[in-house]
Amino acid sequence: MTKLYAEQLALAMHRQHGLRVVIPRYFNVAGPRQRAEGGCVVPIFARQALTGSPITLHGQGEQVRCYGHVSDAVEATIRLSECDAANGQIVNVGATTARETAEVARAVSAYCREHYVDQVQVQHVPYADLSPDGSYQRMEVRIPNVNKLERLTGIKFRDRFDEIIRDACDWQAAKLSMLRRQ
Repeated sequence: MTKLYAEQLALAMHRQHGLRVVIPRYFNVAGPRQRAEGGCVVPIFARQALTGSPITLHGQGEQVRCYGHVSDAVEATIRLSECDAANGQIVNVGATTARETAEVARAVSAYCREHYVDQVQVQHVPYADLSPDGSYQRMEVRIPNVNKLERLTGIKFRDRFDEIIRDACDWQAAKLSMLRRQ
């Protein structure tokens, strides 16, 4: 609700005072320098794998998301900020190649086993364990409509899934190594 309120406040300032406003809505942007504490599964899974914790999948890992590389999101943001037609607009920013969360877990596991650790376990956590009272709200499929982004900027995210996995795992490994030396 706070994000929605901030968007509406910014759009009101645009309408009433002519303030230049472009609101990008980011969808599952991932890559290097992303903190595991931020909630995105890629750095969370990388951190879990690299520290010997099991990768935790909610349910069977059938949730569908699209993962875009942070460098593509930066380029989209810059182009939107320079696009006069984007002024006063809300624009979805993200990739559109859909993947199940279980595929992300397999990719992180494989990369970490190849480069950093001997073994990675995957643990399935039933939804009932996340919220015994049944209040946990899950969104099974989240695929952004990026037609406006493409029309305004010409940007179409490339499928850089392997690069996202590599960059996220390598960065988490470097961060953990640095922390161990301190």
